[in-house]
Amino acid sequence: MRNIKIITSLMFAFLVTQLSAQMTPKETMNSVTINTFNYIKDGVKRPYTVKVQASRMYNTSLKKEKDYINKSVRVSKLITVKNDFEPMHSRILSLKYNKQIIDDFELITNEHGFTITVQGNKIQYIIGKGITTIDNTNEDFFIIDEYDI
Repeated sequence: MRNIKIITSLMFAFLVTQLSAQMTPKETMNSVTINTFNYIKDGVKRPYTVKVQASRMYNTSLKKEKDYINKSVRVSKLITVKNDFEPMHSRILSLKYNKQIIDDFELITNEHGFTITVQGNKIQYIIGKGITTIDNTNEDFFIIDEYDI
């Protein structure tokens, strides 16, 4: 009798696990991009590297016909700024946002650092200072964390 209860409990736990796994399927996509840019300090061009690691989590749901319908997409980007000439200016940026229909993430270099543009929202990063300007049409668009290496 005891064995029957254990087997029944295990089968019930397995069934609940399988049903909950099928209720909220998730898909992820990861990518890495490495860029080398230059900034000007004291009239001298100095190189630095920017490594962008992107991770996207897709929440999908199943229709009765079992076709996938994409719901919201949460994008996380880990941006590593590495400066070999001045290691104290190396930083890691964690950038999170909800992807819209078109993900137009752009990393544009300038004289003092780079600008990140996503769907009309801009972030200015200056080497040695960090994030200095946030120009968002929607103030809650980005979730940003900044760390020293």
